[in-house]
Amino acid sequence: ALSLSLPPGSRLFAPPPGPHRGAMSAEEMLDGGLADEDCDDMVNLQVLDAGTILRNLESRFGMTKPYTYVGRIVISTNPFQWIEGLYSDETIVAYSRVPDVFADLRPHVYAVARDALDNLTQQQESQSILISGESGAGKTENTKICMSYLAAVDMRAGGASAGVVEVTTRVLQTNPLLEAFGNASTTRNDNSSRFGKFIKLQYNALGKQVGAHIDTYLLERSRVVRQAPLERNFHVFHALTGGISAVEREELGVGDAPTYHYLGR
Repeated sequence: ALSLSLPPGSRLFAPPPGPHRGAMSAEEMLDGGLADEDCDDMVNLQVLDAGTILRNLESRFGMTKPYTYVGRIVISTNPFQWIEGLYSDETIVAYSRVPDVFADLRPHVYAVARDALDNLTQQQESQSILISGESGAGKTENTKICMSYLAAVDMRAGGASAGVVEVTTRVLQTNPLLEAFGNASTTRNDNSSRFGKFIKLQYNALGKQVGAHIDTYLLERSRVVRQAPLERNFHVFHALTGGISAVEREELGVGDAPTYHYLGR
């Protein structure tokens, strides 16, 4: 989970329902709400059931459109490829400037981050973004994408001070370190998070990011001594045994991964 918080004293705030795209035509409603076209916001589908949702997501996946709205919820499908321009500086600027981010541009996780930041600054109340999904769905990546957007917007707003740049940079740089000690290769995902993470980004009354706090929980500690078939221990052990120099290997007496019982299976 990713939280944007203000100083103590805030109250819960439920944002009003956002506008949705206009209703689809009768031709677009064929086959239970989906013909050959795709639907950006599935609230507009005439029939909303599991089959229609999956067909729509499959259609958009084939068009390399990984994000789909259900109201103000974003469904993200892993595209298994890099999509040029999807996370560029120009895209960040576009999603930070349009009047209605949900109606004016294509679905994107940037819209959720923008919505949270707008509510934080306009309503002066803390916000939370919940990112969930099964292993390999892209939870960690989407968290980093949200953080990158918030950091970029923060640094662009009126020119960021050196302190703000340092905070946002340090927040983004924590991910590789946390992943080294908490992620591992599994049969479903080569970079699977084996722990939970709650990130709190702290803002001042002017809406500028001033700090961050990260809580980790439910680390899969049993993986240190036992891994399922075809799975590996935490990345940090393999990085140590595989990335160490020959001189350091000799000095420290570090062997290759297969020489260790907990790493060689």
